[in-house]
Amino acid sequence: MSRTKKNIVSISVVTALVIAFIGISYAYFTAGLSGQETASTIVVTGGRMTITYQNNSNNIIVENIYPREEAWVTKEFTVRGTNTTDLDMDYYLYLTVDNNSFPANALTCSLTGNSVTENQTMASATEVVIPASGDVALGSVAKFKTADNVDHVYTLKIFLKDNETNQNGSQNKTFAGHITITNGE
Repeated sequence: MSRTKKNIVSISVVTALVIAFIGISYAYFTAGLSGQETASTIVVTGGRMTITYQNNSNNIIVENIYPREEAWVTKEFTVRGTNTTDLDMDYYLYLTVDNNSFPANALTCSLTGNSVTENQTMASATEVVIPASGDVALGSVAKFKTADNVDHVYTLKIFLKDNETNQNGSQNKTFAGHITITNGE
């Protein structure tokens, strides 16, 4: 047999062996990966956070107000956290302004909170100016430590305080907004 024919036969044999090996390997791995696994066989959770509102609504609407020292809005809500990790579960609270036709710096808000569970980091804010639009942070980061069903109870208050000047520009103005929560990343 000539040298060229021997090379062609050798290359053909090697190619056939490579194809056979790939087919066997594919069949092995395919069979090895199939089985009775389901989506719920392995469950991994790190935590859960929910927010509930005093009147089952996160909406805040203010109309027909005038300057005074008392709050026009008192909105209570609870953030409940279940943290199953060793790390703190951080979150931020915001007042999202949907509509604010009041003059600049006219409306302010405050946020206070409490938790019956010790060693919890709560958000709080005093005398925060509400912008004409967008989000305003209600304090710094809040945290849930490792625990089940810990409640952070908050009270948001909105004011139109008397600044001892003519505030007639605030007549017939409206404010609408809602509370939002984001993770601490």
